[in-house]
Amino acid sequence: MGTGDTDTSVLISPNKNYSNADSYSVKLISISNNNCIDSITKTINVNSNVMANFNINDSFQCLTGNSFVFTNSSTNSNSQTWSFGDASNSAVLSPTKTYNTTGNFVVKLVANNASNCTDSITKMVTVNAQPTIGTITGSNTPSSITTPFTYSILNQTNTNYSWSVINGTIQSGQGTNTIDVIWSITGTGSLKAKIMNSNSCLDSTILAVNITSVGVNEKMVNTFSSINFKPNPFTNGIEISFVSITKEITKLVIVNAVGKEVYAKNIQSNIGDNTVIIDEMAGLKSGIYFAHLENNNGFSQTVKLIKN
Repeated sequence: MGTGDTDTSVLISPNKNYSNADSYSVKLISISNNNCIDSITKTINVNSNVMANFNINDSFQCLTGNSFVFTNSSTNSNSQTWSFGDASNSAVLSPTKTYNTTGNFVVKLVANNASNCTDSITKMVTVNAQPTIGTITGSNTPSSITTPFTYSILNQTNTNYSWSVINGTIQSGQGTNTIDVIWSITGTGSLKAKIMNSNSCLDSTILAVNITSVGVNEKMVNTFSSINFKPNPFTNGIEISFVSITKEITKLVIVNAVGKEVYAKNIQSNIGDNTVIIDEMAGLKSGIYFAHLENNNGFSQTVKLIKN
């Protein structure tokens, strides 16, 4: 018997494994005891094997916003069936799946070809639990740019904390659930808290604030006005000019961008125009500073300065 690939056999009913996909002509020659000969030839087809496989964009994702992309990389396949481990399935070539619950899910791909050859493969994906941050506790109307304000979120185990501030500086507590903030300028600002659990899943919240420099003293009389700092930006000295309707002591405090005091002086103001020259500024590093003026009546004002 010839098997169509140069192999032969004299067995009555042989078994044959072919190593390549192709069409083969198999010939059987029968010889009687009288040397009478007959033969028959038939064609067999060996089809290519299907090799099922797929890739996953990220096998470990958080519940919020999870989106598993399964990219079919099977060979010799022209149809497929997906099972996602939650009783849902798909026949799409490379589907995207979002899970509604946490847990481990076994994803199975069954790949087929036109010759009914089949192969399958399974892989696991994990949907991790999402932390809940809650709300930020603390004043949303801070009334000072020199006094620290405390803000906190719920303390949770196995959790990392991260804070960021707009128009303010974190004085202490970064990396914990409670921080102290000094607000840099009057006006609007915000505080953002972010937490991450042991599975690297995140949640965040934002507290908007309205920063005032005088708080409860806003109703007090403004006894100085027309405040002007020049030059601004400055290099060495600064000239401060303002008008006062009373004779009193006015305190000047200059802080850097992180709220550290770099200069302080009491100014004796007189009724009418006042001019004060501050010439001890040459040694300051280049950057942004804030000058805070406050008089005996509790009225205050803050001006942003830039040092060249």
